[in-house]
Amino acid sequence: MQTKSVPTTNLLSYTYPDFPFINHHWFSEVILSIFQQSLGLNSLILLKAVIIILAIAIAIIASGSFWGFGVAFFISPLILERADIRPEIFGFLAFSLLLLELRRVQKTKTLSVYIPIIFLLWVNIHISFAVGLFLVGILFLVAPKSKRNIVVFVSSILVLFINPNGVQGALAPFTIFRNYGYSIVENQNMLFLSSLMNDIFIRGYFISLPFTIVALCILFLKKKYIFSFLLLFFSLLALYQVRHLPFYVLTVIALAPTALVDLHVPMKPTIRKGLSLIFIYFLLAGTIFFGSNLFFETFDINKSFGFGYEMQNSKVFSFLKKYKREGAIFNNFDIGSYLSYGLYPGVKVFVDGRPEAYPSSFFQNIYIPLQEDQEKQDTFFKQYDIHTIVFSHTDQTPWGSSFLIRTLQNKQWKLLYFDTVFVIFSDAQNATDIRNTDAFMQQIDKEERFFSLIHYVSLLGAMGQETKAMQLLQKVYLLRPNSCSLIRMRQRQFSAPWCIF
Repeated sequence: MQTKSVPTTNLLSYTYPDFPFINHHWFSEVILSIFQQSLGLNSLILLKAVIIILAIAIAIIASGSFWGFGVAFFISPLILERADIRPEIFGFLAFSLLLLELRRVQKTKTLSVYIPIIFLLWVNIHISFAVGLFLVGILFLVAPKSKRNIVVFVSSILVLFINPNGVQGALAPFTIFRNYGYSIVENQNMLFLSSLMNDIFIRGYFISLPFTIVALCILFLKKKYIFSFLLLFFSLLALYQVRHLPFYVLTVIALAPTALVDLHVPMKPTIRKGLSLIFIYFLLAGTIFFGSNLFFETFDINKSFGFGYEMQNSKVFSFLKKYKREGAIFNNFDIGSYLSYGLYPGVKVFVDGRPEAYPSSFFQNIYIPLQEDQEKQDTFFKQYDIHTIVFSHTDQTPWGSSFLIRTLQNKQWKLLYFDTVFVIFSDAQNATDIRNTDAFMQQIDKEERFFSLIHYVSLLGAMGQETKAMQLLQKVYLLRPNSCSLIRMRQRQFSAPWCIF
């Protein structure tokens, strides 16, 4: 916004500052930045909520049936898996508009002239425009091949090249994984993730699948072949990568109700009234379940319902700005973008959260090996003149855990700072290791927040202080006795059947 240009190289890192980078979501960054600068960080929460609610509402309208409300009530919470403040939320809204267009085309037989405008914005907002491109291909297949429809379809493809990177930007969804040396959660498949974690939203996807399959079969029998194909396609797409879960949800909301439209079950008025009261009860109970944050507390989701945003770990910024260090810093992947947010341009990071902004060889030959092997760490630390380590002790990768334990045990590295996420080490000879002071345990003992305590339990475990870690865990039990993770840990699922899976 200051230079009136879109960066073409990696500006945030000192390791590969000249590496070419295609910023496929530059316009969404501008939108979010304008809101943040003019209305503050809290405005982004409101913006996100409005966009997601609009996407769901438009999908319900696209269903063309009252059944859309019922389907949306049960399946729309799955969007919370990908409901962070991210550029992709704009893609949800664009996708819903195309689903609405699919319903309209069946009636009018004409493609809307607004479709190219949607793609002109979408290609500059987020890489998920590729999903929309698939959907507009379906639209063109359904619509008559009139001159108007051909022009709209061709225009929708041509506008994709109107972006700062031209042809490369338009082809980014199909080429991005050619140089992608680091696996991140959002690109993993559901089966793999379900074997690693107890994610309620991933479980919700599998619970919803039988309904989706039944709806798909009914639509096929009703000769709604396009609808059944789209339900199948986006079900498999979400299974392939969890990042596509919202598109699956919106597709089910918009298309599955068509399978229920002709469903007329004869029943007495008293039974119908009773079912209506039951639905209202579930609606109220669900509202209370979410609004009271009981849902998030039960399933251990580090989010809450409401308006407000707190930068809990922002003190790390002020510490690093005041701390007079020599050389560069080493940080892990998880926190690179956060450090850039608080420290750029004064401090550049070793790595940030964009695998595509680094050569794939960097992760395979440098980033991961130096965390696994002390000799390689010494070699690369000397090469990059690294004397400070800024690391998130919440890193759950095998190499991250190994590196943290090794650093904690290495007397050369002194712990200067820690909080519920960050640890900062220095190899300066005159530095004071805070583990040798009373302030270290006093800070931990003062903590009262559930997730912060969980993180401290893991940190103490990595430090080898098992007795203190177990004492802290008892404090966690008292704070949230209905926590599913703690219930599973204590093998007491029989007392809480919703925690079995």
